[in-house]
Amino acid sequence: MPRLTIQDKLIPVNPNKVPSLDEEALQKFPSGYRYLAYCQEKTMGVNVLLDMPGHRREQSDLPGSFKKCGDKHDLLYWQCKKWVEGAEDLDF
Repeated sequence: MPRLTIQDKLIPVNPNKVPSLDEEALQKFPSGYRYLAYCQEKTMGVNVLLDMPGHRREQSDLPGSFKKCGDKHDLLYWQCKKWVEGAEDLDF
């Protein structure tokens, strides 16, 4: 089942040990899950999908925005709404 990331933040537990991040590498990820994806690729070596459902702000033409993520957000939102209303013919 698809998942939505509600917040994407990188908060150091110890403020004296703030990690150094590659700002250019961060920009390749959609803003809705930018830090999570960056950390997964750096620490786990996985290739993170770049078109997962994101926030509606992904619909913009701003740098770091991925329209496909915003479109998937809207599709998932409407599928969930239909499910809550009792629809049984949903394709997640």
